[in-house]
Amino acid sequence: MENKKYLMGHDSEENAFVRFKMRGYNTVSCAKYWIETKKNYGQRFCYRTCDNKNHKWFAVKKGVYSEILVMHVNNVGDVSCEELSKYSNYGKVMQFKDNCLDFLDDVQKDLLKYLIAFSEISKNVTYTITEKKPVDLFAIDRDQQLATIALEEKENEENEARIMKNIKAVVNFRYRNIKL
Repeated sequence: MENKKYLMGHDSEENAFVRFKMRGYNTVSCAKYWIETKKNYGQRFCYRTCDNKNHKWFAVKKGVYSEILVMHVNNVGDVSCEELSKYSNYGKVMQFKDNCLDFLDDVQKDLLKYLIAFSEISKNVTYTITEKKPVDLFAIDRDQQLATIALEEKENEENEARIMKNIKAVVNFRYRNIKL
């Protein structure tokens, strides 16, 4: 089993986790790792490596945003992240909670509670995709057909908005009752 050491507090390049690793004979690779947080976007894994020959840093490489990230290093010295997003299923959310709860700050714990509630409720939500009626563009009553389709689409949008409002209400109720 792989041992992981969780890394906390590395939230910018200035206080990044720096790893030195021997590569071959007399060559050392160097890399910086951190988690960047941006309001309304989430968190993303960032890293930058150093050129072994002239000791200059390469450009920063950035991952995609997720809701929650926790960085760790394994027993070999490789750095990676465990991530959780709003698209994670219930099993993954609960596994993340079991593995990473002790390494989350208060904001991340609050977000984890919301993701637990969202994933619990999402298990019971089903979607149905229906085929639209084709429109005969050469028919005499084409305008009437288009008006009927527009009315149906408006009704569907209103129905979806009502369903989403109900789902959000249930998620928020469940969120308030979750204890970590």
